[in-house]
Amino acid sequence: MRAPTSSSRCVIQSCARFLLAFRPQPFNPAQDLVARSGVVLFVYPRANTPGCTKQACGFRDQHAAIAAAGYAVYGLSNDNPTPQANWRKKHALPFNLLCDPQRTALAALGMARGGKTLRSHIVIAKGGKIEQLAIGVGPLDSVSQATNAATSAE
Repeated sequence: MRAPTSSSRCVIQSCARFLLAFRPQPFNPAQDLVARSGVVLFVYPRANTPGCTKQACGFRDQHAAIAAAGYAVYGLSNDNPTPQANWRKKHALPFNLLCDPQRTALAALGMARGGKTLRSHIVIAKGGKIEQLAIGVGPLDSVSQATNAATSAE
């Protein structure tokens, strides 16, 4: 797990609007979102593959606990919207999946290298403080670490 730096904070803030442009349904801009709740953003390489499905279903299974702690959950990959929507429906994922097909934001966040998306997560507390940033983490470790960070945040 990598600790957030001031540079990563700037990148996350500057990429927030870009990420939210790929939402499947309307919601408030990024600054309004973190003013209302915290955010758990998990990143996965490809929808409907074994590791990514473990990660997404893990967040699905922990969704109630994360939401009760005041956090919204979002998934992000470089997939296009159609595979994302199909995968979301197939596994009854209760959160939105965001798309970055060109890996522009993913690369800026340090979550894509050499044409590959790195499994990662960011936990951002209400108000915008980065509680946790993990890049290159296993599917189930991502779920447990992000859930722990969200549910134990003060």
